[in-house]
Amino acid sequence: MSKLIRPENVAERCNYSVHSIRRLASQDKIPHRRFGRTLRFDPDEIEQWLRQISRGPQVNGGAN
Repeated sequence: MSKLIRPENVAERCNYSVHSIRRLASQDKIPHRRFGRTLRFDPDEIEQWLRQISRGPQVNGGAN
């Protein structure tokens, strides 16, 4: 596991607002960790998530 990063770092990397990153985390739509009220992200998991959302939804397991 990489060093965990703050929502502000994720927002900058993803070109999203910090509010959007926090909302995605509260909806469990982005990988994150909570330590009480503190929200942190693993940069490796964020990179994987970005690759996944850039491909779009997979239908039939990606088979055509």
